[in-house]
Amino acid sequence: MAVVQEPVYAHHFLFGHRLEVLKERSGRGPAHVVVALPDGRPRAVRMASTDLAETPITSRPNAADLPRISARTLIPLMQHLSASLSLRREGDSR
Repeated sequence: MAVVQEPVYAHHFLFGHRLEVLKERSGRGPAHVVVALPDGRPRAVRMASTDLAETPITSRPNAADLPRISARTLIPLMQHLSASLSLRREGDSR
């Protein structure tokens, strides 16, 4: 069970409620945990907003728990970085 503890949002409807942490992975990334709302629906909540954030992480993350990035995303990023670096090198050589 996790307790939502976000004083900034003290008026949030989940503040102070005990919620069951579900085993499913959040699509929002490793900074979020999936909890069961009082009506049973799952919801991703920032881990920093719960008492789970106080627990130190001692083990390495499981590769299956890490967000996946497709090659379709990485290739254009690599091309952009390469172009930016080559432009920077041209500017430095002048």
